[in-house]
Amino acid sequence: MAYLFFPGRHLANTAFQDTYLRAVLGAPLGSLQFVDNAPPTFTEPLTTLVFAITSANQQHARYNPVPYHIRAIGVDRFGGEYRQAFGLSYRIFGIPHYPPNA
Repeated sequence: MAYLFFPGRHLANTAFQDTYLRAVLGAPLGSLQFVDNAPPTFTEPLTTLVFAITSANQQHARYNPVPYHIRAIGVDRFGGEYRQAFGLSYRIFGIPHYPPNA
């Protein structure tokens, strides 16, 4: 079981994101470029998309004007397309924002 982690505020999902995800999901993992340029150490196909919606506890703020539940609905509709096209499952997690404590 392999996961693709897709973090962000997810205020909107774009055509670029859709094109990029479709290219990644349609390619073998060995052909993808990773941050450290090392090939993956696993051979399982991607099975799950994980959407992490950051700043989930902030709404109506300057940089985060859309409430979490509305963003989650948008991500749910966006992720549903990949379930149908690639047979993947997806998860949506809200990640709260905490101010620096130092």
